[in-house]
Amino acid sequence: MQQISQNLYVLGPTDQWDGTLDGCIKIYLSGSVDLAKDPGWQERFINGLARMTDPVNGDERLKTKSYCVFNPRFPIQNPSPTLDNQEFCTKVLWEAQMLGISDIVFVNFMKKSKVSSAIYGFLLSAQSAGKTIVRCPLEYCRYPMVKLLTQAYQIPLLGDSGSVRDVMEIALQNCPKFQEDTEFGLGE
Repeated sequence: MQQISQNLYVLGPTDQWDGTLDGCIKIYLSGSVDLAKDPGWQERFINGLARMTDPVNGDERLKTKSYCVFNPRFPIQNPSPTLDNQEFCTKVLWEAQMLGISDIVFVNFMKKSKVSSAIYGFLLSAQSAGKTIVRCPLEYCRYPMVKLLTQAYQIPLLGDSGSVRDVMEIALQNCPKFQEDTEFGLGE
């Protein structure tokens, strides 16, 4: 586990979930990885979220909460998808567990991506109402499928200009953990 700031943590496939951070708003980063250059879109998302949730200078609506980002981007030594590859199996099972406990799943498709595994997290989370937010440019090779499924399951769809701020604005409206404060908060 990596602590980015006072209220932001990042877990990767080598980290075990023990429930310690269960009170955090848990965000799973899913989507394209085949074209990712270091630091990659996941790192840019985490850095943007750190600025937005900074306890001193962050967005007033976000800075009082704690966040745990599940980042599955991790270089595995043997990426062959076989059942006798323990590293691969551990990563897939970690991804499934983290998708299941996440409050928000952000799926980011890169326009030049061709790897079909990018759709994996999206398909696993598509039926989770209020949980999934998708960014997908028109040029993405599987855009028609993404468009149809986001419409069918009423999932917010951002174009290629979507930002961390856009994702968090949608999360504020849809994520049940943010809604709890609105419904049960005592006000100012």
